[in-house]
Amino acid sequence: MFDSTPLSLKHSIDIPLPLDECFDLFTPHGETLWIAEWKPEYIHPRDGQTVQGMVFLTYHGAETTHWTIVDYRPHQHYVRYSRVTAGSRSVLIEVQCIPQGACNDDTRVWVAYTLVPMSEKGVDDVRSFQGENYVAMIERWRTMILTYLDRREAGA
Repeated sequence: MFDSTPLSLKHSIDIPLPLDECFDLFTPHGETLWIAEWKPEYIHPRDGQTVQGMVFLTYHGAETTHWTIVDYRPHQHYVRYSRVTAGSRSVLIEVQCIPQGACNDDTRVWVAYTLVPMSEKGVDDVRSFQGENYVAMIERWRTMILTYLDRREAGA
């Protein structure tokens, strides 16, 4: 029998954008702007509108991941996703954006993952998030967002 103990992780990054604009980057559509390989297949609603109860799929290699927005509070700049990769893991992802800076022109983004293995393979997959790997992943998000902002500013 495999160990299904959850792993909870949390890390924050600072993004040089106002709160609303930054929060939009963490919606399924918003992530297409800064993650080249992020191509969600919208199941409900089909038009990709971000709403509580939204369902979509993503594909990475041989894995298909089923996503649901289980809590969406745009006025509080908070979203919680549930994602399940069959035969591997179940994950809750929470994103909370908080204004920063003297003029609230920057945003701190807290990203929390709670991962539960669903198989021996899932145990290995969850372990791959441990230690500095999780922090490095979230810091890569910051780098990708800054690259996107540079391209956008340059008019690319």
